[in-house]
Amino acid sequence: MTPVVKRLWQPGVTALGLFYTAVMGYIVLRPLLRLPFIVVMLPLATLAFFAFSLGHALWTMGGRRALLFLGLTFGISLLFESVGVLTGWPYGPYHYTDRLGAKLFGLVPPLIPIAWFMMAYPSQVLVERLTGGGGREGIGQAIWRAGLSAMAITGWDLMMDPLMVASGHWVWEVKGGYFGIPAQNYAGWLVTTFTFFLLYRLLTRHRPARPWGPSSARFQALPIGAYVVTWLANVLIALEAGRTGVAVAGFFGMGSFALLGLGRLTTADQGRHRGPRTED
Repeated sequence: MTPVVKRLWQPGVTALGLFYTAVMGYIVLRPLLRLPFIVVMLPLATLAFFAFSLGHALWTMGGRRALLFLGLTFGISLLFESVGVLTGWPYGPYHYTDRLGAKLFGLVPPLIPIAWFMMAYPSQVLVERLTGGGGREGIGQAIWRAGLSAMAITGWDLMMDPLMVASGHWVWEVKGGYFGIPAQNYAGWLVTTFTFFLLYRLLTRHRPARPWGPSSARFQALPIGAYVVTWLANVLIALEAGRTGVAVAGFFGMGSFALLGLGRLTTADQGRHRGPRTED
């Protein structure tokens, strides 16, 4: 990496986070201010969040760890999603419409495994901060933190799935008891996410992180801020859509982690340190 790229990397990642926040702000404010509907806003938000998460991971985890985490998240989620569309396991019977574009293997739009990574990384960073993770960990700790990370990302789907179904992005072929979503879907989310979180931890627990350079505590906390922004935006979007029940469920489900994360953000100005505070 050249000195210029290295110097601009952290400001660039921060700018991506701010851009994602701005896009989500537009999505929230559009119906209130009667702003024009822009069809690319959802893919744009997804890609901006993905680029932010990957850029942050590369700097704080190092290239090998970041690409391993990306590969596991992308590959395992695509595998589970493809099996899910074909067989209905483990999420329940569903299929994607054409609103998210062309599908990999004719089954899953590329934005879907990208979205799994974009939220998996902030969820893991948040759990590391909440549990005081970092350094070497035993198998029991790896299982515990992988489970918490799986719960943090599954809480996001409490709002995302009903809203995306209402927007016609995918269809549940059997209506479930949670705002039309089968409860099995959330068990499937826990299984999928626990699998890639745990595999990543087991594969890296004896290998120290190799960050690309030092970073401030505030920079380290940026993924937590992105998680909180996503939570607030989705709550407001659900309320605007008249889905008060979805908003309440998401407020407490994803919010239980987001509010704890907000407490961590207040400690993000305690100076600089070398390498990541966490391994993630």
